[in-house]
Amino acid sequence: IQEGNDTVNMHVLLDACYKGLWEQEANADYFCKISDDAYVLEYALKLNGKTMPSDMDGLRAAYTEALKRMDQPDGSTFTTTTLEPTTDAAATIRSQLVKLGSYVLMCRHFGIPAT
Repeated sequence: IQEGNDTVNMHVLLDACYKGLWEQEANADYFCKISDDAYVLEYALKLNGKTMPSDMDGLRAAYTEALKRMDQPDGSTFTTTTLEPTTDAAATIRSQLVKLGSYVLMCRHFGIPAT
């Protein structure tokens, strides 16, 4: 895409769109399409009820996506400059997944919708 003399990287533009859609609609499909790993990881750590996907499956998908991106192809673990150490970040996200799963199971047990 060219606008005047400035060339906009399509990758950066798409990421900005997906981030905006995620922040506006809280749809995990948009979250998973964001290519900025640091953003995905940091945002997943902030998911504490303030900005949540529209359903429990979406929240689980967002947490799972963040965990998946932490593992790098060379066997190392992804980190960001604002998170130390990364194992704490992974433990936090895993803990949230366990809590979410427990909540959904309890709701099913008592026959109430998990919202």
